[in-house]
Amino acid sequence: MRKNIANVIAAFNRRVPHRESTCYTDGTDIFSYALCIARRNDDGTIWVMERGPSRTTNAQISAVKSALR
Repeated sequence: MRKNIANVIAAFNRRVPHRESTCYTDGTDIFSYALCIARRNDDGTIWVMERGPSRTTNAQISAVKSALR
């Protein structure tokens, strides 16, 4: 897993904001560029997008899915 998405996932798990070059979290959602690829719902469940529009986004989605299993 690339370091930048790993740092964002770690911050998401701590529920704190963190920004890297191509992805970021506000603590509740994870974004690839401006596209929300994961969201923590109010009940604590996590939704992750199935597929993104680019190779970079797809790699980030895969990393999020692997980390949150």
